[in-house]
Amino acid sequence: IKALFKRQNNCFLKLGFALEYLNNDFAFSLNSNYFKSLSKDKLLIISDGYSKENLYFKNLNSFELGIQTKYLLNDSLSLDIDLSKQFFKEFNSYFFRMGFGYKF
Repeated sequence: IKALFKRQNNCFLKLGFALEYLNNDFAFSLNSNYFKSLSKDKLLIISDGYSKENLYFKNLNSFELGIQTKYLLNDSLSLDIDLSKQFFKEFNSYFFRMGFGYKF
């Protein structure tokens, strides 16, 4: 299945807050974010090779809840883990992100 966005402009306004617990080598936070699209209508074209469907999105506002942890492995290396759920009018999605940070 192919999915193609036409007329896409990824400008969003993000408003949110985080409650965070900090320790010497560990951080834990609860996040809440609201995203408002600053762009015009979007067109999503979904095709499976035999048929094609056009979906128009007029209002791409969403809300996200998540948790994030950060572990300091040593003075310059850290591990970040983020799990969040995004609530969207047509789609609900989960995100899992993991990353290493190096401070120099």
